[in-house]
Amino acid sequence: MRVAGLDRSPAMLKRATRKGQYTGLAIGDVVRAPFADARFDLAISVLAACHVADINAFYGEAPRLVRPEGYVVLVDYHPFILVRGIPTHFKTEAGAQLAIENWVHFLEDHVAAARTAGLALLEMRERIVRPRLDTRQAGNERYRERARELRHGLAAPIDRIVVTRNRLPRSIDHVRPVYYVETKWIHAASGHGGDLHQDERVDSMNELKTQRPRFRGYAPEEDNPVLETLLAHRSVRAYKDAPVPEKAVDLILEAAIRAPTSSNLNSYAIVVIDDRDLLEKMYAVCGKQPFVAKCGVLLVFCSDISRHVHVCAKRGYPYRGDQINTLFVTHGDAILACQNAAVAAESMGFGTCMLGNVRNDPPAVSDLLALPRYVFASVGLAIGVADEDMGLKPRMPRRVMVSRNRYSSEHMEDGLAEYDETMRLTGCYLGRREPLNDVDPDFEDHFTDETYGWIEHTARRLGGKNQFERRNFGAFLDSKGFSRR
Repeated sequence: MRVAGLDRSPAMLKRATRKGQYTGLAIGDVVRAPFADARFDLAISVLAACHVADINAFYGEAPRLVRPEGYVVLVDYHPFILVRGIPTHFKTEAGAQLAIENWVHFLEDHVAAARTAGLALLEMRERIVRPRLDTRQAGNERYRERARELRHGLAAPIDRIVVTRNRLPRSIDHVRPVYYVETKWIHAASGHGGDLHQDERVDSMNELKTQRPRFRGYAPEEDNPVLETLLAHRSVRAYKDAPVPEKAVDLILEAAIRAPTSSNLNSYAIVVIDDRDLLEKMYAVCGKQPFVAKCGVLLVFCSDISRHVHVCAKRGYPYRGDQINTLFVTHGDAILACQNAAVAAESMGFGTCMLGNVRNDPPAVSDLLALPRYVFASVGLAIGVADEDMGLKPRMPRRVMVSRNRYSSEHMEDGLAEYDETMRLTGCYLGRREPLNDVDPDFEDHFTDETYGWIEHTARRLGGKNQFERRNFGAFLDSKGFSRR
């Protein structure tokens, strides 16, 4: 059984990682989950709906994630104490009480939104509020005050807050419904007073099957391990001290050479590195990234036209591939083979990370691997037993990257702004901001951890001195016999 987790907070994902119960974790928003259509048998939301302003958007996303025969389970705070002004709250490690802004959604709101999304209500339960909460009513004023401080201009009035904690069923056997609130909500606003009749359940399920969006060619009755692997990709930069079995390496290499190749030229070569001394040397010339030395095996995919030059000479023909298109062809072949190898390795449960830093010091890499004329290292692929799970990294909104029939930049500004905010919220730039001095010592840095996002990070990377590292690459290609004409 595979279990995927989603949260907007990197800190919460780190806590989830320590539990060791998830096969994958992702940073994202519950109304725009970074998962494929119809991927799950069961989707469970725990204490999240009360933090979403648009409950219709919440339920609109939930049925997309599950298969037609799957279930959506909701566990959330009860709106009862909302009217008493008690927000959701918790203690920090230092013992301070903090309140969190919430949006109140009454039971009828949940039912209406779920029905609009095509879900059928099978059961609703309400937990009984503990009587002692009433006796603590006066003390909860401090939570309300703290919530006011945390508002930051949110639109909801402070009395729109949800309460009482509810627990998820301990056993999956207890999770039965398509739309199920494990809050023991007893008055069903659907008008059915609880469970729906069996024939209504069947009708609703059939309707769901006809409406469920799915990938082309995807059969809801069958697993699609290829899509599962592709959609679960993440780069792994920490590996356990464990080898990659030779049988696995053999299968990965076989998958690599089955990649598409332009005109069947097969214009690439693969160097397999499993010698620890050589891995250490590669680490030294490839940006000194520790995972290079620690991985189980490193595959270096090389652009290689040496065979083509050879066969032309063998037949006594002139070699006229000395043009820039040949450079694109051979580099493209190497990259496609590398991608095939990565998918194959990840499908076996190994972690992978592509390594563009094989181009940082191309003469040194060429010498280490004894690459002849007409061959250079295009990209590396580290493979090993993962010792971390950083979760899925958000990707740029599709509307920015994909256009139909002709190129469009219509959504560039709003899409980049959205992605900038998404990446900032992941916390991935904390402690690893690019120095502005490398761009221009006269620039004053006005960015903070709260405002530094993808746009600033990318602009600094591409405008910094590190871009000078590969300025000698063209001359190196010339020396290797590759034409840039």
